[in-house]
Amino acid sequence: MTIQKLYTVAVTDMPEGAFDDLGYPVEGWQPEEWLSDPDQFSWWIEKYGDTRFFWPKQDVVYRSRSSAQARANLFESYGAKAEVLVCEPTWQSLADMRAEHSKARKAKRIAKLRAQRAEIEARP
Repeated sequence: MTIQKLYTVAVTDMPEGAFDDLGYPVEGWQPEEWLSDPDQFSWWIEKYGDTRFFWPKQDVVYRSRSSAQARANLFESYGAKAEVLVCEPTWQSLADMRAEHSKARKAKRIAKLRAQRAEIEARP
């Protein structure tokens, strides 16, 4: 199986005033010069129906570096700081994964029982 790299965007900092103390977007906040370009304004209205600003989703996984970089650039154009993260997942069969998880659960149970035994044996 070929190794497939996956990418995501980590937003590391948001512009001051964009979010409240609980981490929710502030109603009415928008980036400086929001929709100042007439073409951008027309496109936004056509796509979303009004001029309210909203932040793009942050929980997206991309199959291409360029798509992830484009999303990071979008966040940065709104005043945020973002970086692209990459991973190389290890693919395995479901049967192998189940066996691995079962082995790990058993090892955890054995360690717990050994600790209980040691505690009992240490009693006067």
